[in-house]
Amino acid sequence: ELYTNAVDHGVLACESSLKRGPDGFEKYQRQRQQRLETLRHGSVWIRFDHQPQPDGGVLQICVRDDGAGFDPETLTPPAPGEPSGRGLALVRAFCE
Repeated sequence: ELYTNAVDHGVLACESSLKRGPDGFEKYQRQRQQRLETLRHGSVWIRFDHQPQPDGGVLQICVRDDGAGFDPETLTPPAPGEPSGRGLALVRAFCE
């Protein structure tokens, strides 16, 4: 989820708002494909850091991209049934 978000929203700057509406997801996928086909540069970095502890340890995963960035604290949770905005909520549900 973190990698997909980094590519789609960081590197490709795709608009999640396109997913709304009856053919929204199809529009989003078309935009994504077009931007992938014309992409000249873009990077995603993933760093894993494991800190061993008696109970197994802590795994820290850091994902960065060279896009414009955003402040995750300013995001509002998606409304039920909303086709976008669930990714970070899902990650937060599984992580500390």
